[in-house]
Parts: sequence; C-alpha cells; structure tokens
Amino acid sequence: MLATAHAVVAPAMSADPVFAAIETHREALHVYEAEIHYAVKKRKGRFCTREHFREAAEAYDAATSALVLAPITTFSGLRAFAAYVADLRAYGGCGVAPKSLQYAIQVWDLSDAMTTIAEAMARLLPADAPTSTH
Repeated sequence: MLATAHAVVAPAMSADPVFAAIETHREALHVYEAEIHYAVKKRKGRFCTREHFREAAEAYDAATSALVLAPITTFSGLRAFAAYVADLRAYGGCGVAPKSLQYAIQVWDLSDAMTTIAEAMARLLPADAPTSTH
C-alpha cells in the first residue's frame, strides 16, 4: 500500500516546481547558517557583519526570492510551501548572528509568499468555493 501511495504522490511532487524551490532554499539556508557559525567562531565571538559571509548570504537571498515567487501547481505543493514558509524561524537572540541577520525570512519575502499562496489558491480552487469569513 505504501509503495502505491508513494508512486502516486511522487509524480505530482516532481512536476510541481515549488518542491525544487523548497529544496534549493533549504540547502542555501543550511550553508548560510553554517557560514554564520563559522564566521562567529573564526572571529572568536566578535561582531560579524554580512561581509564576513557575503557569498552564502547572496546565494541565500537568491534562493529566498526564487522560493517566494515559485509557481505552485498542485495542492500538495501549496501545502508544502505554506508549511515550509511558516516553519522558517528566527535565528534568535542566542548571540550567534547580529540583529540584522536574525531572521530566516524577511517581511517583504513573507508578503511575496502570501501573494504566491493566494495566486495558487485562485488557480487550484473552484471559482464557486465558499470563502471564509474569518
């Protein structure tokens, strides 16, 4: 049964470009976080700026832009996108990154992500679907 369910889901996942955008973003985030930790460790806890890990930051910014603007073509893609964006956490006040680098996603990116979700819902849901009053 699991093999059959997986076989049905896999083509939809691979056909929806949002899954590739999520994976690319996830990888860029891991590299970005590793570079932040490396820069802080290398500087022995002294203040770090974005210049200390510019290449990783630029790659992460590009991956974030691509993610929030990625077309969503399936309900499973919509669900995965919304869950992934909702799970992006702040780096926190642990002193690892300067305050300007604390958030994994910026407000303007969240705005673009919500627009992407709204557009996907408009395409994927029937026009006569009831709207929420909340």
